[in-house]
Amino acid sequence: PSNHFNTSIYNGSGASQSITTGFAPDFTWIKSISNGTWHCVADTVRGNLSRIFPNDAYQQVTNNNGFLSFDSNGFNLDGQGGGGDVNTSGRTYVAWNWKAGGTPAINTNGSITSIVSANQAAGFSVVKYTGNNTNNATVGTGLTVACDLVIVKDLTSSNYWCVGGSTVGNGENLYLNDTGAKLTRDRVKSVQSNTFTLGNHGETNSTNNFIAYCFTSISGYSKAGSYTSDNQTTKNISVGFRPSFLLLKRTNAAQNWGIVDDKRPTYELYANTSGAEAFESSIPTFNSDGFTLHNTRYNGGTDTYIYLAIKEN
Repeated sequence: PSNHFNTSIYNGSGASQSITTGFAPDFTWIKSISNGTWHCVADTVRGNLSRIFPNDAYQQVTNNNGFLSFDSNGFNLDGQGGGGDVNTSGRTYVAWNWKAGGTPAINTNGSITSIVSANQAAGFSVVKYTGNNTNNATVGTGLTVACDLVIVKDLTSSNYWCVGGSTVGNGENLYLNDTGAKLTRDRVKSVQSNTFTLGNHGETNSTNNFIAYCFTSISGYSKAGSYTSDNQTTKNISVGFRPSFLLLKRTNAAQNWGIVDDKRPTYELYANTSGAEAFESSIPTFNSDGFTLHNTRYNGGTDTYIYLAIKEN
């Protein structure tokens, strides 16, 4: 796992600094844990200075304003704009870092040509494409197994972050920057062995540019799955390993997207809000085979949930 995923905690400086991850990341998701600021995502396919914000529909921003570049062992920050959302002096940050496939390549597996950085071993790829506003258009993922989770963002316009894939269900989508339940919609319609299929809605397939983050489960390393709650005091969810990162969301009703990691085991962040981390005594805890739900937090009633878990280093 240490070759493909890492969670880093660092202090903002308001000046140039480098953050070490142990590998060359292709996708980095940063959030201040001490202050209420926007989440910030950068990736190597869109380029060093291009950032988008998971908690908001705002389009891509292309200036450094704190984030400078990726390198062979992490990423680099500066203090322009006071450090922006990623490097303000006096604030503490978490960065979740994924390794894709390095230098992106052209992919022609779908009816829409894509630019892809794919990591087959880790089941993760970053995919950029220009939509064609055509129903049932397909986009190549660079992976060889159907994606369990596909997260798509319009880079040109302020459209919501659409979430689909086999874990969500064919023809059903969620929004990453929203609490809502999943809906039957044609944003991400289905997934195939090396592509995903789109409708012709502007959120995923206008003539704008889009980015997609694609995850497929890898035995012993990652698991995107689902479960039904049972309203019991505890409930164990088996994924086959001890996680270091967990993203989860109720799908049949409104709820925040919770994020837990092993560097902050009693604190939780929400992907869809700008709030600082919050102490929660009953958040999911990690065990040798997965994670344990406590009380009714993520386990109330008979609700349905999806999750993405990554193995500890």
